[in-house]
Amino acid sequence: MPKRKKATEKDDMQTKVDKQQGKQRRLSDNRNGRLLSAGNSEADVKYSSCGEADHNSARSKQCRNYKLTLDETLEKHLGISCERSTRKLYLDSVVKKEYEEKSYYSQQFY
Repeated sequence: MPKRKKATEKDDMQTKVDKQQGKQRRLSDNRNGRLLSAGNSEADVKYSSCGEADHNSARSKQCRNYKLTLDETLEKHLGISCERSTRKLYLDSVVKKEYEEKSYYSQQFY
């Protein structure tokens, strides 16, 4: 463990700037999900989810962990000419009578 500095010893301006830049770099690398250790250069940085270096996040289509959006999934399975809609229904009209617990519904939803 490094020794603590005495209260009278202060960093010079260049040391402060270097520390601040290093902290900002570490924070941005962590935010992007990249693994960066002291020995790695920027070119050696790999994304932590899949270990590949050609992208910065799982949202990138180059990532093998890429998850399709809802629109992309619908287009893949149903084709381009699909239409999506939403209907509002009462919960009672959807739940079968044998699964219905009146006391539960009366407390939670009414």
